[in-house]
Amino acid sequence: MKALGARIYRFSIAWPRVFPQGGGQPNPKGLDFYSRLVDELLANGIQPFATLYHWTFRRPCRTASAGWESRETFGGVCGVMRARGGAPDGCVKYIFTINEFGAFVELGYKNGVHAPGLKLPPARFNQTRHHAVLATAWRCRRSAPREARHQVGLAENMTICAPVIETAEHIDAARADRELNAQY
Repeated sequence: MKALGARIYRFSIAWPRVFPQGGGQPNPKGLDFYSRLVDELLANGIQPFATLYHWTFRRPCRTASAGWESRETFGGVCGVMRARGGAPDGCVKYIFTINEFGAFVELGYKNGVHAPGLKLPPARFNQTRHHAVLATAWRCRRSAPREARHQVGLAENMTICAPVIETAEHIDAARADRELNAQY
């Protein structure tokens, strides 16, 4: 990567590597893997960007905590990252909490296309969506050490609408992107 001139590398924390049993104590070997990765990137002048959740969920974790239907699902990962001074190492300055809400929530919990393949009724689906948003807005931001200089945000696949013709009617119609993205 250094020979290619890469200055940034985005990677995702795999929950099965950190919590192979779906919860409990984190796997030290899994955490060490990410620490070594971060150290190697930094040693080569490459800035690490970590994604805390990129759709990896072990079945024991989903069944033990009800997955994203539970408000507590993301707390374990945030707590581990806080204890380590960042994600997963105090040297990671840029953190994406969740990759593409729309894909994993809509397609995994509403339409049943992605894992876990559920088609929840509206009330349970909306609660699941709420927990995912809450994970970013509350858990991870509050879990970060105050002295840390992390920048925390989303890696969202936004839907963008643009007017085909520059008329008031088409410009107004293009404002639909607000409705398409507002839930996240």
